[in-house]
Amino acid sequence: MPSREPRFARVLIWLMLAAVACHAEDPAHEPSLDDSAACASCGLPSEPTCAPEKTAPAPCFFPLSTYDGATELSISVAWSPIDDFVLSGAAGELRLLELTGDASFRELAIFRDQGGRIDVAWSPDGRFALSASTDVRLLAVDRATGSIAQIAPALTPNAGDIYALAWAPDGTAAVSVGQDGVARLLGVDTAAGSLDELASFAVGGGKTFDVAFSPDGALFAIANANRTLVIVSVDLENRSLAEVARIEEDGWVTAVAWSPTDDAVLSGTWLSCNTVLLSSFERDRSALVTRSRFRGHTSGVRVLAFNPAGDRAVSAGHDDTLRLFDVSTTGGTLSHLATWDENALGVHDVSFSPDGSRLLVAASHADHLTLLDVSACVP
Repeated sequence: MPSREPRFARVLIWLMLAAVACHAEDPAHEPSLDDSAACASCGLPSEPTCAPEKTAPAPCFFPLSTYDGATELSISVAWSPIDDFVLSGAAGELRLLELTGDASFRELAIFRDQGGRIDVAWSPDGRFALSASTDVRLLAVDRATGSIAQIAPALTPNAGDIYALAWAPDGTAAVSVGQDGVARLLGVDTAAGSLDELASFAVGGGKTFDVAFSPDGALFAIANANRTLVIVSVDLENRSLAEVARIEEDGWVTAVAWSPTDDAVLSGTWLSCNTVLLSSFERDRSALVTRSRFRGHTSGVRVLAFNPAGDRAVSAGHDDTLRLFDVSTTGGTLSHLATWDENALGVHDVSFSPDGSRLLVAASHADHLTLLDVSACVP
C-alpha cells in the first residue's frame, strides 16, 4: 500500500496557504510571500540606530467607542484637520461621520461609488475631500446639512485600482498612486469644481502602495513594490515630476508617512524583515539617509502615521498590532513606547485627531472603526 505521508504533507501545506489567504482581506493589494531579501543591519558605526521593541510597554491606548458599517470591510479613515468630522471609506461607500461630545459616532451621510475599495483624503482646509477607487472624485462636505456632494466629473488617472491619495498642503494639487505603479499629479480647483491630470511619474516596476507630501508641498514620497522608497519633486508651473532621491529597502515598501513639521520620512516594508524605517534629508536635501530601524512587527507593515505635532507616530502591521513611537527627528531616532494588540479585527488605516489626543483605527477584517484615547501616551 502506498504511503499516505506525502499526501498528508500536501494537504497540510494547502491548509497553511489557505489560512494565509483568508487572513489577507485584499490579496491584490498585498505582497507575495517572498522572503529572499536580506535584512539590513543596524547599530554599527555609520549605520542606522536600532529601535528595540519595548518588552512590557505601559498601557496607554484606551478604547472609547466603535462604529460598524454595513459593508464587507473598511478601507480608509480620515479625521478632519479642523474639527470632529470623519470620512470613512469602505467597499463601495464613503461615509461622513461626526464624533459627538460623548465620543460616539453619528452617521450623517453615505456617498456610494461605483468602484470597489475607497481611499479618502481631506483638503487642508477641511471643506472638501478626494475619494478614490478606480477613479478620483472631488467632493464638497457640508457640515450644516450633513451631506457629501460630488462637484467635478470623475477622473480616471490610473489604470486599475487606486491605493492611496495625498492632497498637497496648499490645496491646489494631489497625487494618486496604485496598481499601475504610476504616481499621477492632479490639479485640484475647488472653486471651479475641476480635476485635471498634470503630470505622471512611473516607478519602473510593480505597484505603488502609498504616497505622502512634504510639509512645503515641494516633494512627495512613494512606497513601491520594487523595494524602493522614492522621493519626487513637484514643479506645478511646468507640470513636471522628477526623482530626487531613492532608498533601496529590504522588501516591498508598503507604507510611507512624512512628518508634518520637517524632512523626516517613515517607511514600512513587507517581508521578509517587516521593518519601520526613519529617514531624513541632509540639510540641503541632496540625499535621503536612513537613521533608525524597528523590527518589532512579525508581519508586513501596512500603515504609518505621524501625529499633527510630528513627535509621535504609529505603525500597524499585518500582525494586527498597533505600535506607538517617540520620534526624534533632530536625533534621527525611533523609540518604541507602547503596543495595542487588543484588536482581533486587524488594522487597515489610522488617523489622528487634530490635537493628537485621539486615534481612529479602521479594521482590516470587518467594516469597523475604533476610537482610541491616546492622550496618556503623550507626556
